[in-house]
Amino acid sequence: TCVMGGISLVLFTSISIVGVKTLKREKVELTLKNLLIMIPIFIIGLGGIFGLNIAIPITATVSFSGLSLAAIVGIILNVIFKFIKIPFLEKSLIK
Repeated sequence: TCVMGGISLVLFTSISIVGVKTLKREKVELTLKNLLIMIPIFIIGLGGIFGLNIAIPITATVSFSGLSLAAIVGIILNVIFKFIKIPFLEKSLIK
């Protein structure tokens, strides 16, 4: 319904803002590698609000979608980039 859509928008946007503030406060270095991890998390996590419903079905009634899928994708990307070292991905984008 429209009410649930509005509540979801406020909730997920608030969670995203807290995440961005945490990145800024902790002075996380903005590298291409970090962006390649953050962008899919944002798209998957907030995509449902904008009509992009990505889900992985587990059973007939259970599926991973939204924030749970975004968290799993973030973990997988972090593991991949930990073991695959590509030098140009480590350079800071902001001087």
